Amino acid sequence: MKDTFNLKTLLQKIRFHLSPKPHLIIDKTHSFEEHAAYLKKMAAENTRRRQYELSLLDKEAFTVSAYCYVCKKITQFKVDYSYSEFAYKINIDLNFASLSERQKQKIPFWRESLACPLCKLNNRQRSIIQIIEQEIRPEPDSAIYLTESVTYLYSILKARFPNICSSEYLGDTVPLGKKNAQEIRNEDLTQLSFANESFDLILCFEIFEHIADFKKAFQECSRVLKKDGQLFFSIPFHPNQKDNLLRARINQQGQIEHILSPEYHGDPISHLGCLVYTDFGWKIVEQLKNAGFAKIEALSFWSKKYAYLGEGLISFIAHKSRDNLI
Repeated sequence: MKDTFNLKTLLQKIRFHLSPKPHLIIDKTHSFEEHAAYLKKMAAENTRRRQYELSLLDKEAFTVSAYCYVCKKITQFKVDYSYSEFAYKINIDLNFASLSERQKQKIPFWRESLACPLCKLNNRQRSIIQIIEQEIRPEPDSAIYLTESVTYLYSILKARFPNICSSEYLGDTVPLGKKNAQEIRNEDLTQLSFANESFDLILCFEIFEHIADFKKAFQECSRVLKKDGQLFFSIPFHPNQKDNLLRARINQQGQIEHILSPEYHGDPISHLGCLVYTDFGWKIVEQLKNAGFAKIEALSFWSKKYAYLGEGLISFIAHKSRDNLI
């Protein structure tokens, strides 16, 4: 029985590595200065991309025809103007607001839009699957920790990597490391229950901005990663910003102190939403290195073919070791 299982695992690995993978062009930068030079080089191309996106704009809701990497077929991605105020904020930050008079009208928040009607994943989430399989390429039986359990993204990743461990932050309703009645594991990224060097890969999307002590969360991720492990994550990121912008903090009395107007993002667990503590800039690279990571790569991409549209599609890979770098 053991030999059969081992043979089956070996065949899965061979099929995984030999199967053809659609290619997404990804540009990698490592610092504010390097990224500024990259944006300067890409100025004409970025203008072309923004013009294409403006040409798509329609009424309150519309669709964009493109190829879904997850579903492996052409589909009609749904777009509306939910959270369009965030799109305006990003455009101002990246100096694209003066691109066209048409840009004064509402712009979709592309990053969190373009949902596939089949797999239900939006723009950012679909790109996550492709980057994992194209760039990181974990084995089917790799030790992977995903910091979400009740999303469509979790369901897709679980089907691809059956051994994946997932969790949500459930507060003090369940002891850390234990599961609730719905079989959801409770974990706090600032005090993970896992042993040292437990995982090959940690996947954490749209979480760090909601953690007051995100530096401790970085340290915990580094602790539970194996020596050559990787942290793949996304955050709302401001590439033209050298430092982080503190929006809120926990004071000495343990209470939330707002520095700027409160900003909340959606929460799959609670209808109350998640408070944003930090708007991240390039300071994050130094902070990740201080937490034990050797190299941090910012991944920039855009694709008409896959409908990866908008200016905010930057994700990060933090390598714990300089060995086996991508």
